[in-house]
Amino acid sequence: MKMDKRYQFELKTKSRPHVVILGAGASAAATAGDSCGFHIPTMDNFIKEAGFGYLFDGFHLHTKSNNLEAIYSELSERSKVDKEAEAVKKKLETALSTYMKNLSLPIGIPTIYDFLVASLTSKDLIATFNWDPLLINALSRATLYGIKTDDELPQTAFLHGNAKNGYCDKCRIETIINQQGQRCRYCGEILAPSKLLYPTKDKNYKSDSHIKSQWTKLELYLKHAYQITIFGYSAPKSDTAAMKLIKNDYGKKDKHPIEQVNFIDLKGIDELYRRFKGLIYHDHYSCVNDFFKSTLATCPRRTNEYLFDVTMNVIWGNIKNGFKQNMSFDDIREIVEPLLQKERTNSKGQVLDDPYVCFTNG
Repeated sequence: MKMDKRYQFELKTKSRPHVVILGAGASAAATAGDSCGFHIPTMDNFIKEAGFGYLFDGFHLHTKSNNLEAIYSELSERSKVDKEAEAVKKKLETALSTYMKNLSLPIGIPTIYDFLVASLTSKDLIATFNWDPLLINALSRATLYGIKTDDELPQTAFLHGNAKNGYCDKCRIETIINQQGQRCRYCGEILAPSKLLYPTKDKNYKSDSHIKSQWTKLELYLKHAYQITIFGYSAPKSDTAAMKLIKNDYGKKDKHPIEQVNFIDLKGIDELYRRFKGLIYHDHYSCVNDFFKSTLATCPRRTNEYLFDVTMNVIWGNIKNGFKQNMSFDDIREIVEPLLQKERTNSKGQVLDDPYVCFTNG
């Protein structure tokens, strides 16, 4: 039976990607402390809270700011002509890489990243600016705890590199690096660690082939995204080039009359709108200050279905059965499993059921 045009439009729209872009605020919110007692400081207090003050003993910084981006940008600029600044910059890079590699999620306790991974489908993308391996940990835990299989995980892009992400140029694959000198399981070549892009204003996203591939992936998904969620990313001045790429990849906002941009952030909506207004069509945006108030948590695995149903089908929402704080992995699995079963048995020519509205069509 041939589908009518309206049904085809609904099916196509709901099948588009949901792109989630993570900034430092997402990792800070994901856990108050990792399994070893470490945590993710914000850029404003990174040097102090990570205990990196000793790196600057006997070295005078010109900037009065405590912000990591301001400090690293100064070191990067001064290192061009100052050997002492170059030495401090290298020590800071080593300390940052080591600090990030040692981070991990608390054992047996779901964090926001675990909920995030469970909330998205394999057609969706999580693009992160963060160096820490917490998202990678959450992806591994989703399969470890039996929440979903590898091919049901969302896609990922590490836009500034990642402390535990590696790749094999020969086989064109990405993988987790757990130890130095780790080899590709297919060809036996030593895996190349992801390069970390540090916070300078003039980043070159094309100089490294692996970083370039991550941005190419984001570009592809942004061109087809039905909605974008920006979580804890403030678009700092050092990411001017990144924001330009994101806006160019997404395209002019007037070409997105049905798409939605969501924010999960502690900042006020006025400030967020000012920073990201180039992505937003009219009033097609939302802002919450808590992950568990977002549709990722209230409508896991059906965020696109819910958005379309309440805006295009004009159906009342009924978001009572999503994720809530203090749930266990068993609780997450209990919510996700019936949704996954529907996805596994659903025909590609059918719209998925939407349990987060008061009734569904058909």
